[in-house]
Amino acid sequence: MGIGFGLQNIVNNFISGLILLIERPIRSGDWTFVGATEGLVHRISIRSTQLRTIDGSHIMVPNSELISSQVTNWMLHDSSGRIKIPVSVAYGSDLELP
Repeated sequence: MGIGFGLQNIVNNFISGLILLIERPIRSGDWTFVGATEGLVHRISIRSTQLRTIDGSHIMVPNSELISSQVTNWMLHDSSGRIKIPVSVAYGSDLELP
């Protein structure tokens, strides 16, 4: 007998959560990109991981997505991070203006 489709997804997230908690490729406080979502890892639990976005909202990401998709962790080996802020200046602007 196999596991039903709904239960199979729960078991997949559970096993992925165990892998995340044992291997620790991401930790609480890491700034990560998961697909199109980016944020600070707030909490890692057995079934899902909570990311806090720059807007202050919390997003629940299934642990199976963290295992099976590409994840960029800006703080894996170094506790400092960076943020890119695009700045543009109009042509003809006074660059010496304080």
